[in-house]
Amino acid sequence: MKARLGLIFGVMLLLLGCEDQPKGLIMPDNVDISVTDNGVVPIPSDVDTILISIFSRYSKVVAPNGKPIHIFAQSEVSDQQIIRARDILGFYLTDVPKVIYGRKKTVVANTMADRSASLLFFNNESSRKYAFEEFALADLNIASQNLHATEFFVEGSMDYANNPPERQDASFKDILHLVQKYGIIPALTSYQSEILISANNARSAGIWIPTDDDNDAKGYFAAVVGIYYGLWADNREGTVESWWGRYLHNTRSTLQSGDPTGYSLVTSFFPEHLTYTAKIHPRFSGTFNLSLNPKLPYTYKSQYLVNAALTGTQDAHLVGNNLANTLQGNSGNNRLDGGEGMDTAIFKGDYSDYTIFDLRKVEGKYVIMDKISGRDGTDTLVNIEFVKFGDKTIELSLD
Repeated sequence: MKARLGLIFGVMLLLLGCEDQPKGLIMPDNVDISVTDNGVVPIPSDVDTILISIFSRYSKVVAPNGKPIHIFAQSEVSDQQIIRARDILGFYLTDVPKVIYGRKKTVVANTMADRSASLLFFNNESSRKYAFEEFALADLNIASQNLHATEFFVEGSMDYANNPPERQDASFKDILHLVQKYGIIPALTSYQSEILISANNARSAGIWIPTDDDNDAKGYFAAVVGIYYGLWADNREGTVESWWGRYLHNTRSTLQSGDPTGYSLVTSFFPEHLTYTAKIHPRFSGTFNLSLNPKLPYTYKSQYLVNAALTGTQDAHLVGNNLANTLQGNSGNNRLDGGEGMDTAIFKGDYSDYTIFDLRKVEGKYVIMDKISGRDGTDTLVNIEFVKFGDKTIELSLD
């Protein structure tokens, strides 16, 4: 019976993933998002009037076939949240060489773009309900996934650090739902079959106890991916309670030992680390750590980041981990500590725009001062092997 239920779920999802986009729907085609520094622009005036009535801003990820995957956002969604959504979506769709399904992401991205797949970014759940009930958004039948700004935490924000249990971070889960529903299901049917089998096995073994509202394979898939990237590892009880129900493991190591097929699902499509550049919240001050520190619960997540960039104007600092980090400061005065690994600091201007002070013998560091006011400020570099300027990259001696 359980196998038959899994087959039914699979057929339903496959049918859902192959729906055609309504021919009368007017969607953006060639919107130039490069006209702004952050790639977030006002919603185009030539799209469907219902979309214009609900959303205020727009961004996109362009698939290899040249077509866009859309992001529509309401007025209270911050630009930082839109940028992070775009970065996570791009991360999910970036090829991972030498893994069985991850090397085939071009077909996933192209399939999504062919269907005008869209992230619909609402202020909150009430705004979403109002849009569907009062503006008949559902009538457009967009190939879409909803996001809520109240459940989407930018790195370095208070919510990212605290991960409030009443408002858990749904960013990775919801964006993954879009990729699975409109990319993986229609384009990688073998992978989707493995997801269904693993979900059924985990349910049968009592590893995953889904809720009535999220009892299909999407909930399970989101659970194992989130656990692999440390989203729930600060839960000392070891059992995760979330939107998709109850899951018995909460760290990468316990996932691998306790649900090896779930672990295999992740590693056959995703990279080992989060390779997008985390743009730290502009109001962040202090030191943002990419190294695991149990006294800082957010580092159970940030330990899987490779690249980070400070934004805003605060005098803030970055500490890397044992990976090959790329760290970037802001216009304030920053300390960039690469930790172990071969690390790179990035500066906006050309090499001649900076003065470099070699203080290794006195204080064990380099200090790089931007000659142009209000751009990169004065940065202290520790354990940084390379510095990338606008026109060239130089190697720093750490001897």
